Amino acid sequence: MNETEDQKLNRAYREGKDAFLNDSQNGFKSNPYEDTGDGDLEEKMHDEFARGFNEAQRSDQK
Repeated sequence: MNETEDQKLNRAYREGKDAFLNDSQNGFKSNPYEDTGDGDLEEKMHDEFARGFNEAQRSDQK
């Protein structure tokens, strides 16, 4: 079954949220979302979402 763009976005969001929740339960040993005040928090979150979305697209092509 081929996913629509919305389904891909929703899956990438869920996978990112699950990873975030798992990390939060482990005490954020490695917190890529730490806001250091230099304005790059949004960019980090966008990069992480893009990485998850790209992985979802690659797995669909297999």
